[in-house]
Amino acid sequence: MTQNSGTGSSGRGVAAGLQVISNVAVIALCVLVGWLALSRLSPGAAPAAAAPIYQVGETMDPVGDVDFAAAPATLLIVIREDCRFCQDSIPFYRQLSDARIKQPGSGVRLVVASTDVSESLASFLKSKEIRVDHISNVQAGDLKVPGTPALLLIDRSGKVAKVWRGRLAERQQKEVLLTLGLVPAE
Repeated sequence: MTQNSGTGSSGRGVAAGLQVISNVAVIALCVLVGWLALSRLSPGAAPAAAAPIYQVGETMDPVGDVDFAAAPATLLIVIREDCRFCQDSIPFYRQLSDARIKQPGSGVRLVVASTDVSESLASFLKSKEIRVDHISNVQAGDLKVPGTPALLLIDRSGKVAKVWRGRLAERQQKEVLLTLGLVPAE
């Protein structure tokens, strides 16, 4: 004689219920992931906040004791000694320095701003034969420059006239020299 305890059919019912619940949960999760992906990719979605950088026409924040009115134009070079792209840019900065010395009437002043200690940076620049008019020590976050190197051309009124970021390609280097009215060293 076989006895039916009744647990076999109720066990199958519980397993089937759990299967339905897990299927619904997986479907809900897929819908949520799809919605998140579409909301990030849709044209109306708010873009991720980009690091702030000065825009052309914007008034430059104070940079130490630099008086932008003291020259028709100031090229602010924001660098750090430990920045790989700054190191890669040394030959261009030397070319820029040399070109400016050959054109003393250019009216362009070269100013370096860095979070590095000014004395250490002065020694570093001298060892690389880069001559600048002034070195200003700034604190991290003082300037809207999210990374180094960066070049900002500031006019006499303290307005940003041009911005270049990162290690510049040869075409951009020529643009800087032309913008400053300096003839590239041949």
